[in-house]
Amino acid sequence: MPDATPGSPEVLAFVPTVLLAGWAMMLILGMLVYRDANARGMQGLFWFFPVAIPTIGLLFFFLYLVVRRTERRGGAESREEACNLLERWYAEGEISAAEYRALHEDLDEEEADGHSFFR
Repeated sequence: MPDATPGSPEVLAFVPTVLLAGWAMMLILGMLVYRDANARGMQGLFWFFPVAIPTIGLLFFFLYLVVRRTERRGGAESREEACNLLERWYAEGEISAAEYRALHEDLDEEEADGHSFFR
């Protein structure tokens, strides 16, 4: 039976393996936070480094979950918001009447199909 007392060679050989596995886990968690933060427009590199540091990484990971934005970058949160945006573009002359009607019809079709890109 192997010796499992503190300071034995078996225990000392196990410690670096556990530390390396923990660091690898924090790097993977850091990469996931990096990708998610970039998708939400929150400077992923800023969040990657604190999360990837093994000693404080979990603290920053939970902090990120608390402060992250609920919406993803680039999409409207609701159909109403999308319609308001279309009306503003049309009023400011950024889109023509035909483009306005076509885009508004697309929104109506999306709602009727039950498929929505407002998530």
